[in-house]
Amino acid sequence: MTQLLKENGAVRGVRYLAPDGAHEIRTPLTVALMDVFSLLRRLAGFEPVKTSPPMDVLWFFAFPVAGEPEIVGGAFGGIGGGRIFILLERNDYWQRRWSFQGGNISSCTVPRRGNPQEHR
Repeated sequence: MTQLLKENGAVRGVRYLAPDGAHEIRTPLTVALMDVFSLLRRLAGFEPVKTSPPMDVLWFFAFPVAGEPEIVGGAFGGIGGGRIFILLERNDYWQRRWSFQGGNISSCTVPRRGNPQEHR
């Protein structure tokens, strides 16, 4: 997307580049999903509301290891030291979320044990 198409103060479409050149899409209703780094948000001139400190989130999954204890209810988590950890049982794998202060991902280390292929 390269430009928002506005008419009478409302967004009515977008311009974008494709391998075959520039194109335009017009519509009576434009709906968009955006994140903090969204090009659409910048083009529209929207500033994110700063209601809380920035937070980075890592989602990853792992296969269970034989002998691991079963988690009642399929969920486990903890909060402390500016971090949030959530572990969800998804039948044949674990889904994990690790949240921490934004901008610090380069200082984070995740210990690795064993070969991930062994857990399949």
